[in-house]
Amino acid sequence: MTTDDPWSWTVNDLIAELCHSKQLYQAANVTAENTPDGVTLEDQLREQHVTGATFLSAVNSNTIRTELGIPNLGQRLALVSVIKLLRGRSNGYTQHSTSTGVKALNINNDGVSTVDSLHSFDTSGRKRQKVTHITPTPLMYSLLAQDLQRQVVDGSGEFDYLLRWQTADRPVAEHVKPANDPTTTEIEDFTDDDDSLEDEEQAAEVEEEEPENPVRDKIEPQNRAKLNQDEIVNILNEYIEHYTNTWTPEQEAQRGEKLDPVAMWEDADAAGTRHQLIEKYKSDRAYYQQRLDNLCDQVLQTLGSNAEKVCLQCRNLEETISMMEFSDWLVGIYSLAPDKDTEDESPERSTNHAGSTEYTESKRENEHLTRQTQLAQIIDLGSPTESSVSEQDEMLVDSSPTPGSEIERQTPRSPERFHSTDAVIADTIEPAAKPVPPPPTARTATSRSLAQLGDEPENASIASARRWRWTDLIDSQDRKRVVIKALLELNSDDLEIIRTRLRTVGKADMIREIPASLQMFSRKETKMHGVLQRDMPKIVTSTKLFLCWWLCDNYFRANPSMWHLEELQNCLEEGSPDPSTFCDFLSTVMRTTFSPDALRNPDQPSQREIIEISDDDE
Repeated sequence: MTTDDPWSWTVNDLIAELCHSKQLYQAANVTAENTPDGVTLEDQLREQHVTGATFLSAVNSNTIRTELGIPNLGQRLALVSVIKLLRGRSNGYTQHSTSTGVKALNINNDGVSTVDSLHSFDTSGRKRQKVTHITPTPLMYSLLAQDLQRQVVDGSGEFDYLLRWQTADRPVAEHVKPANDPTTTEIEDFTDDDDSLEDEEQAAEVEEEEPENPVRDKIEPQNRAKLNQDEIVNILNEYIEHYTNTWTPEQEAQRGEKLDPVAMWEDADAAGTRHQLIEKYKSDRAYYQQRLDNLCDQVLQTLGSNAEKVCLQCRNLEETISMMEFSDWLVGIYSLAPDKDTEDESPERSTNHAGSTEYTESKRENEHLTRQTQLAQIIDLGSPTESSVSEQDEMLVDSSPTPGSEIERQTPRSPERFHSTDAVIADTIEPAAKPVPPPPTARTATSRSLAQLGDEPENASIASARRWRWTDLIDSQDRKRVVIKALLELNSDDLEIIRTRLRTVGKADMIREIPASLQMFSRKETKMHGVLQRDMPKIVTSTKLFLCWWLCDNYFRANPSMWHLEELQNCLEEGSPDPSTFCDFLSTVMRTTFSPDALRNPDQPSQREIIEISDDDE
């Protein structure tokens, strides 16, 4: 019969409770799949002759795996849980652990073993000898202990505890022995001065070759200080900028990736998988962007950490940023369409020192003539009145971007990064040329003023939006066409940022960002609380578009007045529905007028602008 105290169990009692019953496992909250096999466990317990006392005092996770032969981690943890349960029930184990702790105590609390004195006599019996055990102590330890005793202060002052650091900068040789020690021995330096100078030069060269981490150098003095959210955001931005600027395709080449842009493009085009690869790497890029945002959010949640811990977490961002940049690079390679004039030749490519590739523009002279012929058979959903040839020339001049924005279009933001799909295409858009007069057999729609035109500007094409003039749009207060006109003058990178934010951030978050950004404008600040610095240009672009919508003007070229901002903030606080309507219209326009297909063919009319001409005389 099994005794009540598990400490007194025999081998058979222990086997009966562990191998032939499930009560202990159920009491320890062990699931059925983690319960060890009873037959195997019984054989091992009998072979090792494990009693209750041995099971409670000498068995742990390591012995369960090695001695009892249970490799499964779940089963080992189950037995450990049972051991903890039995230890709590056993009085014998409690007494054993208490007595073991008392025996281990050293009451004298010194470094000398307390051993009874042993007395012995020599063979003659004339002299008694006393044997004493002495524990050896390292010399350096004893001397340093004496030195620490000399540094003890009386504690009378408030900051006396800092006095023990006053001699910390002295050489170690001063702590070894006092100067008046008669046993002090002089240490002779056998090293040659020339050799020491050479060693110093080599050490200096090694320090110069060591790669510098500007982020680490900036935060080194504040390693022990607690950081607030803004400081953590600044460290995150510095690490992201550092990893982004230092990334090169050669890093992927070291991992065994194939990095021949010409061969990669030709292989994909020959296999007919180029468009599938573009979509694949776009999805990869979005995934890594989302993962980077999640990692940054995790770092921001650890408020109160010091700079050292934050930097340790920021090192996890390097791999994600590298994969995100590599996906951008691959999208840029596969995005360029083949040259229609020379089907046998692949597009020209040139690789710079950082490994990024820039593509040349393909010739479009033949396509341009065809498009000009098609323009004669379309309906312009946004053309103003009296659209003569001379006025259209003036419109083209008026709708052209400012010199500053033109420079921004021609100069890439980061020469080391590859352009995205729409960035390569939109940069090659040619300004609309002087339209060719329509043939006599073609039917053209009569021009209508902006006031008479139906409220469907979202169906207009890029070619139609180019002919809109800012003066007409501002006078008519046509906020929808104002937004389209402002989008038309943005560069391709900003358009893709807006498209991505509509898809990933969502309407609700974008609506919440508008009041916060307006408050930042009114305070004339450049930062928002809790927002990463790399996300600020995206939020500012969306907010300026909303200002164009609300005030019906181009606020990418001018700043709104303070009373305009105050009035807008008051309206938003009162629950104006305009932000929701603006986001819906912006999402629609990005799918129609500024869709990827429309950006690839900017001179092509939209489907709503094409007139179907019948051959019947009726």
